Amino acid sequence: MSQCRSCKAQITWIKTPAGKNHPVDMEPVGKFWVQVEDEVTGDRHWSLEPCYQSHFASCPQASQHRRKG
Repeated sequence: MSQCRSCKAQITWIKTPAGKNHPVDMEPVGKFWVQVEDEVTGDRHWSLEPCYQSHFASCPQASQHRRKG
């Protein structure tokens, strides 16, 4: 857990599929179903997982932290 440099909100970091760090809000905005594979057996099943919002969507000063294209 860390704190946004601009708005001081509590955030956490996730890894994107590309392996980059991305800030998200601490509180989940809902839940969604995902299909996961058991690492040992290879069996697939559905799991209800929390959904977190990107902090860029909620931070009032998000434009200060976005990288230029």
